[in-house]
Amino acid sequence: MTLFNSLLSAALLAVSVLTAQADATPLVANGLSARHPHVGMSANHHGQLRKRVSHRHRKRCLAQNAPGASSSSSSAPPAPTGNSNDGNNNNNNNNNNGGNNNNGGGNTYTPPPIGGAVCGDKKLGLAAEWNVDASRLVSPRTCITYNWDASNRGPYDIPGLIYVPMVSRLGNLDGFYANVVNRPDRNYPWIAFLNEANEPGQANVDVGTAVALWRQHALPLRNRGIKLLSPSVTSSPEGTRWIVDFYNSLGDWEKPDAISLHWYGTDFDSLRNYINDMSGRFGGRHIWLTEFGCTLFPYVPCSIDQGSFAAQAIAFLNSHWAIDIYAPFGFVNDLGGANEGVRLIDPGSGNANSLGSMYLWS
Repeated sequence: MTLFNSLLSAALLAVSVLTAQADATPLVANGLSARHPHVGMSANHHGQLRKRVSHRHRKRCLAQNAPGASSSSSSAPPAPTGNSNDGNNNNNNNNNNGGNNNNGGGNTYTPPPIGGAVCGDKKLGLAAEWNVDASRLVSPRTCITYNWDASNRGPYDIPGLIYVPMVSRLGNLDGFYANVVNRPDRNYPWIAFLNEANEPGQANVDVGTAVALWRQHALPLRNRGIKLLSPSVTSSPEGTRWIVDFYNSLGDWEKPDAISLHWYGTDFDSLRNYINDMSGRFGGRHIWLTEFGCTLFPYVPCSIDQGSFAAQAIAFLNSHWAIDIYAPFGFVNDLGGANEGVRLIDPGSGNANSLGSMYLWS
């Protein structure tokens, strides 16, 4: 019996050890998951990437004070409503996107000023290719110039005009850093970020990616007093949905200082209706119409005389409370599929043609 009892005790002890090891196994697995974040990550992991980007740059921005300069428009806009009145509002300032203005250390941000004219009653923007001598196209009505690029090379260094560098697509981020981010001596008042973000042939990024890029590359510039122009979108339903979702995905102080829109169509009424609709969607922020023309792609002509369209558009845009800048297309050599009727310069001389002169001087 003594031998039997000894063997039984040894067996019970072995079973006890094996049970304890089995209970400890999940702790080892959880430890691996904690050290290697990809373990247990969902197939769609981009949301986690965006959170990491947002968290890093939120702390980086909150370490400094936001600019407090403001300006006002001559016409009173509707009462600001905060978020857009259309689209899905998925912000609510609770998604780790910087919507909370307090960083826990007592420093707070003041949201950027809403609205305000850029150059007083001068609203004309000069959108031209870098190889066009823009200095020959300046009029007393011209406020800003841009060239879908991040460098004001050559004739774009025009005294009296605001040059607006742009990250037109992800491929020119290097140039943007070389000529803007790493050159604080240049003191650009504004930057533009992403050209036609909803379009496959242009910047072509989804809203979530654009929000992460905005926080990473654009928002830090606000600490240098630079104002931020939103990604531009087309006037299609997809473009409207894109910019509304982008705007609503940002916290209050993250929102752009002005909204960039493009419009192409074949009649003036469509332009007027689009601007009137979009001007009420962004909490009182003003609009830069950074491209527009009476044409559809490819090569569809205006339904009315281009001069008649220009006369109506100029009067409407100059008087609209929400429009700070409008830049007709195109002071360019390559119309890129637009109808020839929208051409604003003579391809040979580079001087403004009759239609271009209407926008510049009327």
